[in-house]
Amino acid sequence: MWVPNLPVTVLSAVAATAGAVCIYKDRHSGPAFERSVSAEGKTVIITGANSGIGQASVWEFARRGAKVFMACRDMEKCEAARREIVLETNNKYVQTRGAEGPHSGEQRGCDGAPGWGHQRRLRDAARRQPPRALPAH
Repeated sequence: MWVPNLPVTVLSAVAATAGAVCIYKDRHSGPAFERSVSAEGKTVIITGANSGIGQASVWEFARRGAKVFMACRDMEKCEAARREIVLETNNKYVQTRGAEGPHSGEQRGCDGAPGWGHQRRLRDAARRQPPRALPAH
């Protein structure tokens, strides 16, 4: 009687288990994600929103009806990107805000804009360093 060697048996068992897991996942997972999810009534703040992934995120949220705040360092580029997004998505609730970095020498932007006071507290909390060592007792 022919008996397969150990590596072939182990490899077959691993492949059969992986296949069973895939079939189980396909049968018991939820419905497929529909891209038509609405974001109406939601407010989103996106940093770095004048190019790249940030701009694509703003465009997608605006298309879905969210109120979007674009936080950018370069306000000229931000306004140009905003104009383009508003015209393409017909969402008039896309707004721009300045987001000066902490080392820019001039603290304005999100800190000075109405309704953005929490930004300063978040920045200050992020700057605090944890103690280097725990005190001995």
